[in-house]
Amino acid sequence: MTWPTELKKEVLGPFAIPFETNEMPTGNKIYVPYEVNLKKARAVVFKALAGTDAGTITIKNAVGTTLVTLTFPASSAQDSEQSGDIAPGPAARIKAGTCLYLNWWKTTAGGKAFLTIEAERVIAE
Repeated sequence: MTWPTELKKEVLGPFAIPFETNEMPTGNKIYVPYEVNLKKARAVVFKALAGTDAGTITIKNAVGTTLVTLTFPASSAQDSEQSGDIAPGPAARIKAGTCLYLNWWKTTAGGKAFLTIEAERVIAE
């Protein structure tokens, strides 16, 4: 059986990304229960970033290869968006039960965002 592309689409998240002091560690492991090819990352600010410096989010695969980096400029207002395509290939294929690493940083604390990752599920035919 061939699965229609629409049935293979997945959205991982949303994941809260706090650029705040002592709210969460500056990184997280996200375990994926099924095999996927990552396609795109999107983030939206839900609490404006402090005006002193940029806020950056990176997504890495289980071996530490950076797949995409999103950067919000200093003073990014609520509802500001950033997105980035994830290059197709072996690094973007996440095996079932392995993890992604989400890392974020901002030199001066202040602001929050939500992150989602678009993927296509790998289904054995």
